[in-house]
Amino acid sequence: MGRNQIGVVALGLCLLLSLFFFAPNKKGKKQKLDIKTNQPTSTISFQDFEKKSKKELTASLLSNLDALEGNLTKNSSSPEEKENSIRKIADFWKSQNNTVLTAWYSFKIAETNKLKVAYENACNNFLIALNSEKDSLISNNLITFALLSFENAEKQGETSVDLKIKLARLYTEKSQDPMKGIGLLRGIIEKDSNNIPTLIELGRLSIMSGQYEKAKDRLEKVMKLQPENTEALYFLAVTNEGLGNKDLAIKQLEMCKIMVANPEFDIEINEYIKNLKNK
Repeated sequence: MGRNQIGVVALGLCLLLSLFFFAPNKKGKKQKLDIKTNQPTSTISFQDFEKKSKKELTASLLSNLDALEGNLTKNSSSPEEKENSIRKIADFWKSQNNTVLTAWYSFKIAETNKLKVAYENACNNFLIALNSEKDSLISNNLITFALLSFENAEKQGETSVDLKIKLARLYTEKSQDPMKGIGLLRGIIEKDSNNIPTLIELGRLSIMSGQYEKAKDRLEKVMKLQPENTEALYFLAVTNEGLGNKDLAIKQLEMCKIMVANPEFDIEINEYIKNLKNK
């Protein structure tokens, strides 16, 4: 298999298998997140999405929402009262597990008070909605407003490293300006050369672009700092495959499988190892 073919395979594996490493569920086990890799050709507005969502409410819930919206109209003269009214609508949609409208109204709160923390909250809510919403027609708007919320927060001061890494992934995978994401990650490393989540993300991106030597340097640094890091170990195995070190890659995948101890992950890893052995 040529280096370009390995890069394509590595890209697919990174998008599929690495999702076990991104977030623990309530039981502390690894879980997958739904990352949409294909952008929709059309979109709908948040207003249209809200209209559609309202049709799914019971008469009682719709009446409650109408009252909240009526209070918003009455209380628009004072910024504090307006923000409080918007927050109640956001809480209503949150109680309905509607992540899209929760994010949309959290953005409206930020636009009302113009606070950095409010824009950060909106950004995180848009990212949550992007990962949980099955309606691809709204995803373009979720991406746009997540980036806008982040940029508005950054104008007021430096945001958290965690949020920067999330946004870097969004820039590199879903925006028209992936270098902004790379810039965010490099900025973190300039201030903290041992930041493990950032080193892993840069390593992952190096794999996806076929820069295996760079990926190896970054991931081996993580393993020295944190030998039990299964995410870095997995990506290091992918890197060694790309460098032609098949036996080492298999050994690292076997180690990763033991450390993760997840049956679903085992299935994917076993198939990966089988394909490596058959090369």
